[in-house]
Amino acid sequence: MAQTIVEGTIRRGGAPVAGAYVQVLDPQGAFTGERRTGGDGAYRFYLVPGRWSLVAFAGGGGRAERELTLDEGDAVRLDLDLGT
Repeated sequence: MAQTIVEGTIRRGGAPVAGAYVQVLDPQGAFTGERRTGGDGAYRFYLVPGRWSLVAFAGGGGRAERELTLDEGDAVRLDLDLGT
């Protein structure tokens, strides 16, 4: 079985945000997992196929949310911007 990956960069006003939180929610909105971004604003999740929501936020304000549907073996790049 191929891995299903979602990865990307969290930015604010175009600049990477270190230490931002990225949460994964299931289709019912239940919390499933969380990562903090590295110094380069990057995150990565290994998920099972299905529908998911990713929510990003950080100190200093801003929030971004995106829904996506993953099929087995997908490798999706999802960059999110928290605004200015």
